[in-house]
Amino acid sequence: MAVGDVASEITSIAAGAHMIFQPAAGDEYAIKNVYSNGLSGTAPNKIQDVSVGLNDDTLISLVCSETCIKAWFRLPIYINNTHYLDIENTSGSTQNLGYSGLMIKD
Repeated sequence: MAVGDVASEITSIAAGAHMIFQPAAGDEYAIKNVYSNGLSGTAPNKIQDVSVGLNDDTLISLVCSETCIKAWFRLPIYINNTHYLDIENTSGSTQNLGYSGLMIKD
């Protein structure tokens, strides 16, 4: 992968499980979008059933939890091998989670 290339993934994640994107050492990414097919609440105020954070193998720092407003207004999220993307499925069922972003350092 080269600087400017798109990194993306969509996968089925069980309830309570995590989707992790940890770049190789020395690589950095700007995560532009986080996706989920799980919504809770009633229209027009439905919210995504996910928590998005930075993980360092010891601590998770939440960027946005399921109580965020519908827009992911805190994006992009800058990640590397030390502080990487952690998306948790906080719903009660399996859902499709995903992300997309750009490589900014190789």
